[in-house]
Amino acid sequence: MLRKRARSTSSASRPATAPEATRPAKRPARVIETVALHTKRRRSSIKYCSRCPYSTGFADCPPASSRPRKRRACSVDPPTPPHLHSSNLHTPKRRQARSLDRSPPPLRLTRENLRSFEHSTHFSPMSIPRNPSPTRKDTAITDKKQLAGYNITVDKGIALPEVLSDFVKKLKRSREQEPSPHAQAIIDTRRAASVENEITARKMMEEHILFRGEGYFDGIKCLTLKDQVNLIKDYLPKSPRVTVPELWGSLARPQPDSCIGYITATEATTHTPAFAMPFTRGENDMADWHNVVHNADTHFPFLTAQWKAAIFGENQVHASLQAARDGALIVNYMHNFYSLAYPNRAPTQLETCHFSLTTEGYTIILWIHWREVDPEDGEVYFRMEEVEMARMAKLGDLLDVRRILHNYVDFALGERLRSIKEALPAFWPNRREKKVKRIKSQSSSTLSGSELRWIYR
Repeated sequence: MLRKRARSTSSASRPATAPEATRPAKRPARVIETVALHTKRRRSSIKYCSRCPYSTGFADCPPASSRPRKRRACSVDPPTPPHLHSSNLHTPKRRQARSLDRSPPPLRLTRENLRSFEHSTHFSPMSIPRNPSPTRKDTAITDKKQLAGYNITVDKGIALPEVLSDFVKKLKRSREQEPSPHAQAIIDTRRAASVENEITARKMMEEHILFRGEGYFDGIKCLTLKDQVNLIKDYLPKSPRVTVPELWGSLARPQPDSCIGYITATEATTHTPAFAMPFTRGENDMADWHNVVHNADTHFPFLTAQWKAAIFGENQVHASLQAARDGALIVNYMHNFYSLAYPNRAPTQLETCHFSLTTEGYTIILWIHWREVDPEDGEVYFRMEEVEMARMAKLGDLLDVRRILHNYVDFALGERLRSIKEALPAFWPNRREKKVKRIKSQSSSTLSGSELRWIYR
């Protein structure tokens, strides 16, 4: 009775289940045992995939009916073969991914930790390799080489010709007039201008360093000051060799930041009352024919300037290279003018010389430009050499530069202007002819909407 009761108790406590023939629970165990025994005997028959470290099949595997459904080959999801789950099988182990962040945990900001960090980073100069220098822009170097290719030299220390040397000595002589207050104004304004961009600084300093025309307070008659004028590229120096354009390309169009020349009749007559004009109407027409500034805004420029902002990484080198191109064009333009006016003699260096000024907000350099033929190679060179330099914080330096500029303006309104006025009638019969090319504008096809462009033959 006790045995029967115990049997009935165990059967009663166990829930009713499906028949044993239909139970799937013992099937995987039998499959694993069969596969494990079979693998132990024929372990060499395991085949591995060439793309992953996992096996893909067996040579003598049990029939399909007695093993689970085979997964897709080359699966990298399970760490063991797809149809083997026995722990006693030897399978390749999957490598663990290395951590990319092996840096130690951050430390608290304490005096001890800071002292340890400073001590750990204190090495001798020879123990740490020198960091490479940052890449520098070669724009200034390339520009200087290009100018040298066209025989335009900048600050080479070349001695001035005798006629120009005597001329510079005259410009440095003292003046009878008292110095103007502009030198002190430069000192008072330079600090504020040095933190501005190029255009703003030029507007703040231009009236104190350069000269303005009659329309401004304390202006000078017969002069005009223009900003960022475009000079005509036809007067740029020609290439001395056929290899230069292929190697360095053509020179860019010069555009002085400031350009001082003689006022035109068009500009003078627009004011009421009209400003004083350096040329008669006939002379003004001749000068318009041989103009060097686009739209004939200025006649025969004699002083140009290039402004740079040191706070934006520009310096006197950049300004001087641009000023060299400006000066070479104007010198060549004046040489062409006097060559047409007097074909029987060569123009003098005093007639064709030009002055320019460069500044970056801390210094002012005054330059002289001239044209000469080298006696050794016979080629034409355009020189640019320093006349005077001033520190913008030193009153004595500024007074010297302002004295030279005042004397040069007196020369431009006196001897230079008389020489040009005498040459204009002689130039007119020998001028280069122009032809008019009529181009219809895009806005209208009528004659009134057309443009006239002058082209040299």
